[in-house]
Amino acid sequence: MMKFNQQEAKSSKSRNSKTQNGPKTTRKMSLSSQPDSHHRVESVFVPKQLPLSLDSGLQDENLNTEFCHLTHTQRVSNSTVFTREMKTRLKFPKSNDKVWVKINEELEIIIPKVFTKKTIDKLSTSELSQKFDSWLYNFFSERFGLEQSQLKTSSAFVRKPRINKALQKLRQRKKECKAARKALIKAGLSGSPEEKIIAKEWLTLVRQHNKLRVALQKKQIAKEKLKAEHCFRQNPHKFAANLFQKQTKSGKPTFSAMAAQQYFEETYRDENRDYVYVAPEDFKRPELPSHVFSLRCPTAHELQISLKRKRNGASPGLNGLSYVPYKKCTTIIKFVLKLTQKVWKSKCIPVDWAEAYIILLSKSEDLSLVSEFRPIAITSTVGKIFFSVVSNRLQVFMLKNGYISKEIQKGFLAGVSGCVEHTFALLEAIRDAKSSHRQLVITWLDLANAYGSVRHNLIQFALNWYHIPKDIQELIFDYYEKLCAMIVKLNWSTGFFLFDIGLFQGCVMSTILFDCVFQLLLDFLQPKNNLDTFSNQLQLSQLLRKPMLTI
Repeated sequence: MMKFNQQEAKSSKSRNSKTQNGPKTTRKMSLSSQPDSHHRVESVFVPKQLPLSLDSGLQDENLNTEFCHLTHTQRVSNSTVFTREMKTRLKFPKSNDKVWVKINEELEIIIPKVFTKKTIDKLSTSELSQKFDSWLYNFFSERFGLEQSQLKTSSAFVRKPRINKALQKLRQRKKECKAARKALIKAGLSGSPEEKIIAKEWLTLVRQHNKLRVALQKKQIAKEKLKAEHCFRQNPHKFAANLFQKQTKSGKPTFSAMAAQQYFEETYRDENRDYVYVAPEDFKRPELPSHVFSLRCPTAHELQISLKRKRNGASPGLNGLSYVPYKKCTTIIKFVLKLTQKVWKSKCIPVDWAEAYIILLSKSEDLSLVSEFRPIAITSTVGKIFFSVVSNRLQVFMLKNGYISKEIQKGFLAGVSGCVEHTFALLEAIRDAKSSHRQLVITWLDLANAYGSVRHNLIQFALNWYHIPKDIQELIFDYYEKLCAMIVKLNWSTGFFLFDIGLFQGCVMSTILFDCVFQLLLDFLQPKNNLDTFSNQLQLSQLLRKPMLTI
């Protein structure tokens, strides 16, 4: 879709670097946890006179005359010697326990003394985040302790169904009658009065047994019905989710940690990570936005709203801290706000926010292939709270400015039931074609490894193409420069590996970024798309539900 013009971009860069009057955008970054890996931010200039992204708002003084975006550079390898211990889950009390009030009062006194303004200003964002997480983990572990086992096992006690005594007695009498009849036949008394009496008694027992078995089945069905009604009245949403949830295949992988390490390092390795994306000549850029992107630092209210949407039972990240203490202790949110302000000002994401452990969910019954498992990344809870605010702002910006059309893209958008709307649209198309005696061709294109195939430089190109402010571009750029993960199973774990390409499945930023990147393809194909119509003049276009495209 995009043309590669690296020679032209590099020559233009050297030519414009001397004449640029704005602030410098070339800088170096290195991860404190990855001393062997240095990442560089470069400015890439293209001589085409295209409108720029907005640095802040719509002021004229913030518009530059050159098209510039951040570029991820090539790495020698995505292997890393970085190691980090996955902490055991804390044994938190229930969220409605009154002990949280005392804990919050205690933290309100301790946190300002331990993390003074001087300490916050002195430490970097990564050092401050890691120090606070370690201190908070030790604080809660001393008061509540640790859970027995970190990963759930299938050794839970399952009660055996009770056998009805009357049914068991009838089965025993049937068995005795059958044995007595066989003995008489073996003794040559087949057809004798004794054999006929036993056979008649055996048939009577069979009828009684079947009648009792059917009655017990009806009783069990009625009992399950009452139980289902009770569960539905308690929580209708949970009951419906369990009712229509597809039964997932589960099982332990039979491959080794070395095989998993090798597979994922190869999957998320990009030999052309420094690929420069340039828009084709006939690809028209969207108009400047009418709705301004909010560049205000996330407020405490926004963080609390983001936090309320998170589940208490969600798995914690590598630091072992779940959402519960952040929800129950407002003092912790006050510190998170200070950390957020520091991150927003420095445009430097803490390293631990970009670190994740990946759990593998089997997609089929073949447990010997790594490719038959779906990787779900579990990241830091504080990072997800922060990026939820950024993701929500990005979604609002793309929708209000019409860069993303809800008529085509419905996946991962808040308040949009994409599956339901697409299903009814397809049903209407099929019904209309059948009633009008017209031909209808429906094609489903399933994108293999859709999340894992998104290039990081393409993300930057998409953000700049849709006029996302450069402050947000730098935040996302720094986040994806530090992205790394490890695979964790019950009996083994791999080392960390860097993500040269792809998005985390489980990261709150991944969904809207995938929408932005995919919107480039939809915009590029839109002029070439001849829309079809129903007989009643209803319009039919591409229906998109990632990672599947219906045409």
